[in-house]
Order: sequence, then structure tokens, then C-alpha cells
Amino acid sequence: MPKIKSLSNACKVSFSPDGPISDEALERVRALLDEIRPIDVGLDNEAQIARNWNNSTRQPNGRRGRNGANQFTSPIKYLHIHESESFSMGIFCMPPSSVIPLHNHPGMTVLSKLLYGTLHAESYDWIDVTDPTDQLQELSVRPARLVRDREMSAPETTILYPNRGGNIHTFRAITPCALFDVLSPPYSAEKGRDCSYFRKSSVREPPPVVLPGEINSAEVIWLEELEDHQPPEGFVVARGLYKGPSALSCCIRFDNSDILNSTSKCKMPKIKSLSNACKVSFSPDGPISDEALERVRALLDEIRPIDVGLDNEAQIARNWNNSTRQPNGRRGRNGANQFTSPIKYLHIHESESFSMGIFCMPPSSVIPLHNHPGMTVLSKLLYGTLHAESYDWIDVTDPTDQLQELSVRPARLVRDREMSAPETTILYPNRGGNIHTFRAITPCALFDVLSPPYSAEKGRDCSYFRKSSVREPPPVVLPGEINSAEVIWLEELEDHQPPEGFVVARGLYKGPVIRR
Repeated sequence: MPKIKSLSNACKVSFSPDGPISDEALERVRALLDEIRPIDVGLDNEAQIARNWNNSTRQPNGRRGRNGANQFTSPIKYLHIHESESFSMGIFCMPPSSVIPLHNHPGMTVLSKLLYGTLHAESYDWIDVTDPTDQLQELSVRPARLVRDREMSAPETTILYPNRGGNIHTFRAITPCALFDVLSPPYSAEKGRDCSYFRKSSVREPPPVVLPGEINSAEVIWLEELEDHQPPEGFVVARGLYKGPSALSCCIRFDNSDILNSTSKCKMPKIKSLSNACKVSFSPDGPISDEALERVRALLDEIRPIDVGLDNEAQIARNWNNSTRQPNGRRGRNGANQFTSPIKYLHIHESESFSMGIFCMPPSSVIPLHNHPGMTVLSKLLYGTLHAESYDWIDVTDPTDQLQELSVRPARLVRDREMSAPETTILYPNRGGNIHTFRAITPCALFDVLSPPYSAEKGRDCSYFRKSSVREPPPVVLPGEINSAEVIWLEELEDHQPPEGFVVARGLYKGPVIRR
């Protein structure tokens, strides 16, 4: 997949209309932006020209306008890549000596990556002050502190936050250069995120404001806003043609008139969109945030049998009739069935952060009671109907230490009902029914996403359970909200072994391939 699409997919699940959903999500976007090179966005020729550029052969490029902007024979160009209500992506291609004047990003988080060349960056943060005389508003000035005043060379990525990191900044190109910007949320005059331009104030006697204790007056720079959000005279940005891969989840090409050719669209498979979301939403410790988990759930909700190569099986399930059903196997001990047609597991993808796969279950087959220690599980029934029975552990006080001796543990029933496709559930490490069993009523397929995945080495081995035959359970102290009638006593089977006769065969996954 083109790197720009991976970046766009990460942005879609990491940003909301209010900005980044978490610091971890922002760092993942930064990591992907770090990997972008000029060739990934169709600027390899321009980057080569910049590498060959020599100050000694440089020609004057324009005259200086008032307020610090240049007027150029060769203007700054903006290559628009993508914009949504949550983020925008684009590239400023700057000829040498060109200047992007001092401007801000109100309420926005900005990731800037220098793709090629060298520029000088000067950036400021506002200082929150007490203004006892109310002169700031009268003079239209505001105090700021210098954050950055240095040259930057490619490749370098910086993050500017709404209130820190240099949210007000100006750039001057030293060589030909290209600056890749990701803004979240994007500019919006309607939502109070219009771009304002500034200049250093000519006020000789600034107002007698009260500065924060950590700032002395020598650090203060007074900035004044230009009128009506207008840029300085002579500052013009031309719209350039973006020649890289589309950032959309489809293959869109430009025709000669720079118009999107809608007939060339081909959507990214939903399973790949889900996998991309999982890659930026899950870590080796599980989901990075509740918001990230919900976005994965939303994408899993959209998966249908045809998206994973199971459209024929789903059609068979729809035509299945209980009246024509034949006995499918005999019952083994501990509640498992032995089948002529076994349960099949279709492996899709696994990393250290998550795994994806599908259990295809013939009617009457049973996945016995098992757990997911320290794991978050998203389960989606793709087709068919099954009966789900799930439990959560109850934390109790055991004054007699009999629980360990009897190898039993108290649990509470969370779910005991039929489920029909489509339905997605989330099981958390300590709630939601982390210990569960399934019995297929019709042919059915259960899509599981686990984060993190099973790992015996890391203490996440699967254990199997059965309802205990202990007649007199230990006299434990239950939490106040639980009464003894709710308690189910479960005992773990030995050595993480499944019940006799429970076998899962490896099936062939016929859907789109997920690559690492």
C-alpha cells in the first residue's frame, strides 16, 4: 500500500473533528509521516533539483513586499492532498527566498514534515498575562514568547499543539523545499479556526501587563494581528498539481484537466480498512483508547461475508432449514461435540498488537467455555445464529483459602441468549463476558479481533472451564451488589487443555490478503 494511504488511514482513526483522540494516536501519525519521502508524493524530480541547487548560481527571485512577504516570479505552490472534517493534508512547495508569513493555527494540532531542502523557521507561543489596564485590546497587540528560531533540514517532523510548540510561525526557504502539513482539525472560518496573520508590533511602550512568574520581560515579543484575517501584501499561494498516489481508500487518477476521473475508482477492501485501523488503534498492551476501540468496532460492523470470501457459505446458511437437519456428532465429556464436519478457523492476520480470524461453525457445534486473559475481544457474527453464554469473574474475599484447594472460582452470568448476524460485541479483560461458550444453532461464522493476541509466553494462554460439581462451595465474602443466587462456580480444566473431542481444523481464508 502506498505510504500516503497508510498515513491517511491512520489519520482517519486518530483524528476527530475536535483533534487527535489521544497522544498515542498522534505519535503513531507522526511515525508514519516520518516515513514519507518525496518519491511517495510524486516530488522525486523536485527533490533532485533541490539537491543540485547551489547558492552560487542562485538568481534574485523576487522583490520584498511590505509586512515581510516576498513577491515571486516563481510563487509558492500548495498541493492539496485530502481534507475532511477531522484533518487536512497538503504540501507547500517553496522556491528559495520565498516566505510564508507569520500566521497561526487556532485550536489546531499541526504536524509539519520537511520533505526536501532547507528553511528557516521562526515560531512563537502566546503568553497568558493579566492586563489590568485593558490596553492590549485597544492597541491590538498580544505578548508572545519565541519558541524556535533556527534552520531546519529534511527530513524533520515537528508537532505544534493548540497552545504550545510554536503555533504561530513563519518560514523562509533557504533552498528549494517542500513542507508537508497535517492539520487536525483543519482550518474552518465557520468554526472559529480562521487563519490570522501577524507582524512584530511597532508599539514603543507596551502595556504594563503582569507576566507569569517563569517569564521575564526580556523574553516578550509583542505581535499585532493584521486586519480582517488578510495576509501581507504580495503573499500569494498558487494551487499546484499533486502527482502522488491518492490518499483516499481507492485508486483515483488525474486526467489531463486535473479533474478526478470517477470511473477509475476502486474501493479499498473493507478488511484492509479494518486491518489498517487495528494497526493504529491497538498496541502490544491492547487498545490505545476507548475512542480508537470504538472506531475499530464501527469498521468491524461494516464487514459482511462477501468481504472475507464467505458469500457462498452465508447463502447456504440462509437456506438452511432445521427440519432437514441431520445429527452432526456425538457429545463428548465436558460439553464438547465431536463432529463429522469440524469447526474451522480461518486465520487472517496476527501481529504483537492484535489478531484477526474467523470461526466457521456447523450447526450444533460448540466452542467450549474459555477465557481471554488480559485481552479485549471484538466478536462479530457474520452469518447465522448461535447461542452465547458468557461470564465475568467475581472478586471475592476467601477467608478459608478453599478456592485454591478446590480449584474453583466464582463467576457471574453476563449473557445467556441467541445472537443473530450482524451483531458486534466487545469483551473487556475484566468485564463484558470475557469467559464464554458458543453453540451454533445454524451454520454460522464468528469474526474475532483480539488485542493483544493469545501468547503463552506473556501469560495470555487460553484456559478452558466447566461448571463445578462442588456441592458445598467455600464460604467466601461476596461484593455488596452480588447475592449468592447469582454465583456460578467454575473450575479450570487441567494444563490449559480443551475438553475431549474439541478440535478446530485450519480452514482456507479466501478473502483479500492482509500484509504486514
